[in-house]
Amino acid sequence: KHCHDIINQGYGTKGYSAHDHIAKGYNWRLPSIQAAIGCTQIKKLKELVRKRREKARIYIDALQDYVEIHQIPDECSSSYYSFLIMLPQKVIRDKLMSYLKENGIETKLWIPVHRYPPYLDYGPFPNAEYIHDHHLRLPIHNLLSENEISFVAETIVDGLKKFHWMSWIGQVSNY
Repeated sequence: KHCHDIINQGYGTKGYSAHDHIAKGYNWRLPSIQAAIGCTQIKKLKELVRKRREKARIYIDALQDYVEIHQIPDECSSSYYSFLIMLPQKVIRDKLMSYLKENGIETKLWIPVHRYPPYLDYGPFPNAEYIHDHHLRLPIHNLLSENEISFVAETIVDGLKKFHWMSWIGQVSNY
């Protein structure tokens, strides 16, 4: 069992989608077919990242006046593996997350690593806790259309208006 846990990146029964780490783990698997696909994909990497950045730009343009956007430092660039917005209170984040789900939009949260059983002895990490309590990960991937991104952004703004949360714009600290 222990061997299975560590070769599966330490994920528990809920698996990767839940980021349910129960042990420290590793990912040493790379079958030949995955290596071949990886070699082909690496040739497309610049174009894939360019497209992802275009999708992030649509979110930024649509949402920057309504929510805090996760800031990428000027000296850095991002592939936008994920797209985060920040909200001023956990309760607002949770209600907005539910509202988006009711409207067919799946969002996710990052769980700080130090909350998983193998890392419970580490910490405290107040910045990680703050980000966890205030962030929301929006859907972003290369097959997402501009219309779908606009729908997500419009639904976020509609939710903020519906629940009268517009007065807090600009109140999230720059963690």
